[in-house]
Amino acid sequence: MRGDGDSAELSGSYMERLVKLVPAEAVAVYPLLYNEAKGLADAGNRARAIALVSWIILAVVVVLRAQATAVPHRGPQWVAVAVAAVSYVIWVYVFGGQFGVEGWANGLLPGFASDPAAPPDPDAAKLKGLIGSVALVCWTLVVPAIYKGDAR
Repeated sequence: MRGDGDSAELSGSYMERLVKLVPAEAVAVYPLLYNEAKGLADAGNRARAIALVSWIILAVVVVLRAQATAVPHRGPQWVAVAVAAVSYVIWVYVFGGQFGVEGWANGLLPGFASDPAAPPDPDAAKLKGLIGSVALVCWTLVVPAIYKGDAR
């Protein structure tokens, strides 16, 4: 049986790892730029603008996380950078965004990728939200328990 100190230490390190999974730089900026892109009148331009914003912020997440985890003479912690990037991608889909490459999912999940000029399908939107939410919950609960960070 564990003592209270062991439990607090375990939960503290889990919580620290969980917080590091959330790319705060994206969470702060993406909604602003997403709403600007979403405000475009033309559906095709709107979809392209949302995808552009998503890709640009993903690049920002990768660059900033690489710099934040870099140690002289050893470089960045690429696993931590990848974890933050995947966290961001999941968060984009939960938020309602997209990257413009969703066509590959159409064969697996009919209705997942749609023509931006077509009227929105409410069931497809709900399916995207459900998939994003399930991915977010699983990723958030499992990754901090498995990934312990770089032992630098």
